[in-house]
Amino acid sequence: MAFGTIFKQTLLRVQGKKLSVENLASSYDRISTNYTSIFNSQYQDNYFDLFKRLGEVNNKIILDLGCGTAWLGQLLSSTYSPLLYHGIDISTGMIHEARKTLAEYSKVKIEHGDFQEILKQIPEASYDIVFLTWSLKFNNIDKLLTKIIRVLKPGGKLAILTETTDSDLEVNTPLQKLIANNINNVVLALPKTYLPQDCRHLTYFLNEAGFKQTIVWQKSAVHNFSSVNQLAAWTRESGLLAAWEQIIDFEDIQLINEFHTLLGQTSPENLSVKRKFLGSIARK
Repeated sequence: MAFGTIFKQTLLRVQGKKLSVENLASSYDRISTNYTSIFNSQYQDNYFDLFKRLGEVNNKIILDLGCGTAWLGQLLSSTYSPLLYHGIDISTGMIHEARKTLAEYSKVKIEHGDFQEILKQIPEASYDIVFLTWSLKFNNIDKLLTKIIRVLKPGGKLAILTETTDSDLEVNTPLQKLIANNINNVVLALPKTYLPQDCRHLTYFLNEAGFKQTIVWQKSAVHNFSSVNQLAAWTRESGLLAAWEQIIDFEDIQLINEFHTLLGQTSPENLSVKRKFLGSIARK
């Protein structure tokens, strides 16, 4: 079976289907035990850059939406002195790891649930800072930002790190380009309403929600792989395709076996992914 046929089958599984809370939670449950190490090694510097741009973080009440294993909470609690760190995540596996991560800290609250629903129950003007890092992609942007600005105190800040719709698979050989093009076809089939396209796009949504003094910047992280198999493993363990893997059904035995057979014949080298993302600080 050719690559084109394999990815056509994948496209058919994706098109017309929607993410579900159950799929999302299940995906993150599976990767929760190794999630912290992946992000510590790849994105820690970007978080410290975010802290620097935020300004004062001490003595603040902080909300972390989609907190994962709460390693952001650990960074904040070990480096600064927040009055309270409140992390919310939909994955029971992530929440279990988060509670272990923050076991030594007292000014923390870890809550399991869908933060879109929990935000509705939080009183207005409750938080000084809200973090939304790598969690925007699973939500309707404008509706979520409206909920966030409601729970921020006057002058409070929203800090964002998010993927964009434009991330490149950089390759060197014609065969690798064929693989990359097919992968891009799958990505393009996914709904784009939950990801901003670029700085201007994110700025527009923030301004429409009522945020002021908005700063948005673009950065990128390059990840190098020795094989497509290694790339595929990273894609799953980093949560890049969280929830979608349940829809695409990567566990289909026949399809995955044929895919691995073809991969074994390619022996690609110097494969890299440039993952583009946006950062933002916006004030209420």
